Amino acid sequence: MRMKRGVSPVVATVLLLVITVALISVLAAFVIPFVRNSLDGGSDCFETINKLTLVGTDYACLDASGTTELTGISVQRGAIDIEGFTLILHNAGSATPYKITEDGDLGGVIKMLGASDNVLNIPAKGGLRTYVATGSFSKIEVAPIIGSKSCDVSDSIDLVPCEEGITLS
Repeated sequence: MRMKRGVSPVVATVLLLVITVALISVLAAFVIPFVRNSLDGGSDCFETINKLTLVGTDYACLDASGTTELTGISVQRGAIDIEGFTLILHNAGSATPYKITEDGDLGGVIKMLGASDNVLNIPAKGGLRTYVATGSFSKIEVAPIIGSKSCDVSDSIDLVPCEEGITLS
């Protein structure tokens, strides 16, 4: 009579350990690079917090004195590197985003205060720039653009009517 031979408990334990280590190695080869690549861009946006803001200047207001309603928006940039920003204009339950980039042109929907053409520029580092949007908006939000990535909203402001004597045209 022949006896059936099985795998000894020591060999079985060693095989299970080898299989476990091999599976962990294969998973780590895919998971670690994926996580590392996913986290690279996140720190860029984190550094922009409180460094791209909407400022309540005399010209950050609603001007209904002319035939066309105008909204003034003052954007201040801290010491951050950005390619531009997105202005999100809110009115009557809707929101419209506009990307502002260096030498951009939105066809006159948004212009720089006092500019004779439609060319837009972003504020210099540490600078402030005021833009004028055609229409009446109740709330404005700003979100930086770093590389080709749009970050989350970094600041918002509720607008008020312009003071007597302040016109945006």
